Amino acid sequence: METIQPAGETEAPHTEAAHTEAAHTEATELTVAPVAEDATEPAAEITSLHESLAKEEPGLPAGLHDVTLLRERMKANLDFEGVAVSIGINDYDALRQKLDTSAGAESMASVERLIQSMLKGSDFACRFQDDEFILLFPGEADSSAQRRLFQISEKLWDFQLRSLGHHSIMFSWGGLEVKRDTLSDAVASARERMFQTKRNRTGAIEMRKRVVNG
Repeated sequence: METIQPAGETEAPHTEAAHTEAAHTEATELTVAPVAEDATEPAAEITSLHESLAKEEPGLPAGLHDVTLLRERMKANLDFEGVAVSIGINDYDALRQKLDTSAGAESMASVERLIQSMLKGSDFACRFQDDEFILLFPGEADSSAQRRLFQISEKLWDFQLRSLGHHSIMFSWGGLEVKRDTLSDAVASARERMFQTKRNRTGAIEMRKRVVNG
């Protein structure tokens, strides 16, 4: 067996005893290799576990969260079953222009508190746009789902009545019970219902204006 010398060094003359000693040294070194491989097995198992966990589809955490979290879950094509709701703030741009910075911030803080008051248990919510919130109630079905939608309607009407004469924040909203659909489609359906409510409201206002103006 050849002995490889470090670069830049020449090979010294070998006697038969030297060859025997070198062979014994190499054999001894080879017996150490399995020990080193065994020592790496726990690290390999941990890496494999992390890779397995990374492949698992993430769920929806409870509470009010940043919109990026919902968008990531939507891209992952998660399944969703429960209640999906979209709540839009009407005339948001006009409302924001009427309010100074501190008043506007306080108004939005009160809206966020309203949204949080609608959540319980494993419910999820986020501010999807500047003027829109998405709420998701996993697992709600049948009479329970209808009860949650009714409670949202009551809370929104109560908030609107209390804001009249102050900042007059008005909402358009839409919600539905989802029977096994993708999260992305559930959110899209709730948003479409909200936009339809907003279009109906705008149409009704225009009709009243025409009636009043003759």
